[in-house]
Amino acid sequence: MNNRHIAAGLAVAALLAASACEAPREDDTKSASRPSPSADKDTPRDGAGIPKDLTGQDRAAYLDGLRSINPWFVTAKGEDDAIDNGVNQCSGLDSEKPIRTAQQRFGTPDHPVNEADAAKINELVRRHICP
Repeated sequence: MNNRHIAAGLAVAALLAASACEAPREDDTKSASRPSPSADKDTPRDGAGIPKDLTGQDRAAYLDGLRSINPWFVTAKGEDDAIDNGVNQCSGLDSEKPIRTAQQRFGTPDHPVNEADAAKINELVRRHICP
């Protein structure tokens, strides 16, 4: 590396360091103190009508349904992970390939999910998790 490259690199680093140390602009401080438009929504899940925590009968029915398809879906990483997969699958239900999305989300190379099981998973997710 020649001296010009080193000098250019040092100049860029100095500029970046100097810009990081600037005081916030008035516009920045005003926007930071304003609540966001979605302040009444804690998470994207809330805005979509998806419950924060799956509880009661829906939780039990969803987990029992997964166990009936394949107990591994619940025992591999636990109930909370199985529920997170279901909550995340809500967005997959509206995709072009909901079966494929369920196969990817719930399966692994060692535990692939066939199309029939993926369809059952999607039905459980629709019935117990998604609005």
